[in-house]
Amino acid sequence: MKKSFILHNDSLDILDEISIEQAGKLFIAIRNFNIGKEQELDNETKLLFLHFKNQFVRDNEKYKDRKSTRLNSSHMSESRMPSS
Repeated sequence: MKKSFILHNDSLDILDEISIEQAGKLFIAIRNFNIGKEQELDNETKLLFLHFKNQFVRDNEKYKDRKSTRLNSSHMSESRMPSS
């Protein structure tokens, strides 16, 4: 599991339009999703969360691609090293 996730500043504008209570529910939903915890969301929170969820999925795919590229690059470097 990754140790962190990114909240994009332009996604946070929604906080100006919702109540403190709803913002708390949204933040808990964001946390639960990123730690892999199953959750039941009310319709309003689900709607607010959807944009964040889609961004997390895209960011996670990019992370996996970069990780895979680095791993493959590392293996290629090791195979080029002369053996003793």
